Amino acid sequence: PHDWVNQKNWPYDPVVGVTWYEAEAYCRWLSAQKNRRVRLPSEEQWEKAARGENGRTWPWGESFNRNKANTCEHGVGGTLAAGTLVADRSPYGLTDLGGNVQDWTSSVYQPLPGEQFPAEDLRVARGGSWNDTAFGARASFRHVYPPGYYFSFLGFRVVVERL
Repeated sequence: PHDWVNQKNWPYDPVVGVTWYEAEAYCRWLSAQKNRRVRLPSEEQWEKAARGENGRTWPWGESFNRNKANTCEHGVGGTLAAGTLVADRSPYGLTDLGGNVQDWTSSVYQPLPGEQFPAEDLRVARGGSWNDTAFGARASFRHVYPPGYYFSFLGFRVVVERL
C-alpha cells in the first residue's frame, strides 16, 4: 500500500492507501492462509451492517454528533486506532463505519435512476472517513472510485465466511 513504511508505525490504525485491486488480492491471500473464504463485503452487506434493521442514518442513530465519529467535524485530520471512538458502533457491534476510513466493497458501481456517470469500471466504497463531512458519513452514502485509485482516507474491511 501507499506509504506502507509510515503505516507500520501505527499498527492499530486501519490500513489506507490501498487500491480495490490490492484489497481483493489481500482477501485472496488471507483466504489461502486461513483456508476459509475471505472477501470484501458487498455494498448492500456493508449498509445493512451499518444501519441495522431499522435503517439508521448513522450507525449510532438519527442525530449526527461530531464526537461520535472521526470525520472532518471531529478535527483529527487523520486516522485513529480502530475502535477509538466507541460511540461509532453499529447495531451489530461493528466500529468505525461512520468515520475513520472509507471501505472498499466488492460492488461494481451501478448508477441510480437519473444519475449520469461515465461508462467506465467504477467501484463502490462505503462509510465516512476523517476526510468526510457528516453528509458523506451517512450510512446510505455511496462513494465511487476507479478500482486503481488510492487515498489516505480509503481502506477496507473483510468478511470471513463461516465454515
